[in-house]
Amino acid sequence: MPDADEFSGPVDYSSQWLWFAIGALALVALFYLGVLLWSHAGGPKPLKPGDVPTARTRAMGELDRIGHQVYAGQLAERVGYQQLSSVIRDFVSAVSGMPAHTMALADLRAAGVPHLAETIALIYPPEFAPDSTAVEPFGTTLNRARGLVSSWN
Repeated sequence: MPDADEFSGPVDYSSQWLWFAIGALALVALFYLGVLLWSHAGGPKPLKPGDVPTARTRAMGELDRIGHQVYAGQLAERVGYQQLSSVIRDFVSAVSGMPAHTMALADLRAAGVPHLAETIALIYPPEFAPDSTAVEPFGTTLNRARGLVSSWN
């Protein structure tokens, strides 16, 4: 049988580990609270419309480039339609603050912007279906895109 001197009581942990654990939990809780407050601070803020003349000049230049490249055979017509859609959506996003790149055709129609949904609807068939024929010739669609950009207020 062992002597009474050989046994010792349970070892107690240092209190600093308890405070360390409480501090770590508090930091995690503050992190999640901060992320929550930061992500919902004041709700979505409306974007300010951009500089229309500058955006118009840029978009018209891009439309001219696309038209020139398609007519010269340097760019496939389908890629031209895809780039038309991108330029129009970039322009609308820049001048209105609408997230036009992520809006479906139904969303664009619901936005109520004159001629925007109609122009994008003309671009959809040749843009997405490689063997599809366009509703209107490329030049007509390009002119509609130019008209949309030039008539924006």
